[in-house]
Amino acid sequence: MMLLALALFALPQTPPTRPADPPSSVPGIDVVAPGGDPPKIVSTYPAAGAAVPPGTLVLTVRFDHRMNPAAFSYAKAPDAPACLDRPRLLADEKTFVLLCSVGFSQSFTVRLNNDGKGFVDVGAKPAATTTVAFTTTDGEPTATVADALRAAGLKDVDSPILDSKPAGG
Repeated sequence: MMLLALALFALPQTPPTRPADPPSSVPGIDVVAPGGDPPKIVSTYPAAGAAVPPGTLVLTVRFDHRMNPAAFSYAKAPDAPACLDRPRLLADEKTFVLLCSVGFSQSFTVRLNNDGKGFVDVGAKPAATTTVAFTTTDGEPTATVADALRAAGLKDVDSPILDSKPAGG
């Protein structure tokens, strides 16, 4: 018995280890702390006060928070551009793009979050209501979506058109 106790004492001892930290993020799950700042608009295209070519336009709104793809609000004012009904949230989860058409030498106003609760982040915090006014020139129109994407500083994969159901689906 004594021999067994000595043999156990002679085995190398490993120091106790600290348990691993829990993961700080889990794919597919959003962990949002309560409170905090509401999302803010980082940039828009067109920028407020800008003059852009007429024709096809990709209206872009970029936030500083990850946003809810189903929550948005573009006011349909008399001087708003003609746009599709629904924007697309890009893969960065912060940038909404909306396909629009604008005429020659006109002034436009877009009211974002007109109702104060449309654009919300993944934590359900609403963005402030913001108005973006811009004009169009009488120059050469932007004729294609690809050209409008480039004008907005976007890539072809950033198409403002949501995928539709497959044929026969």
